Amino acid sequence: QSCLPGMFCVEPGLSAPTGLCSGGYYCSGGSAEANASACDSRLVCNGSACGSCGGVCPVGSFCPAGSSEPTACGAGQYCGIAGLAQASGPCDAGYFCGSTGSATARPDGSVAGVGRCPAG
Repeated sequence: QSCLPGMFCVEPGLSAPTGLCSGGYYCSGGSAEANASACDSRLVCNGSACGSCGGVCPVGSFCPAGSSEPTACGAGQYCGIAGLAQASGPCDAGYFCGSTGSATARPDGSVAGVGRCPAG
């Protein structure tokens, strides 16, 4: 049986998971490492994700320890780099970050729901 989502198991066949997936990463199930760099099958990843067992949290989202999937940045927040365990912070004054947040503190409006606040 594969390791549970949000957890990692360093050895196959353990009676309990080794621990939580590290902050800034997500373990979707079957992870053999806290950063999902190896899956239960012991295949070493050559990128940010290893098949279907997880990976680094992408820009625009964050992953607290024990995450089974990335969490989109919340309204008014931005997540500017990959590998965040929490949001980078609030969007700058004069800008709005819609219901799913933004990848930058000063969104340019090229994505629907984020951008400069209108005058008035």
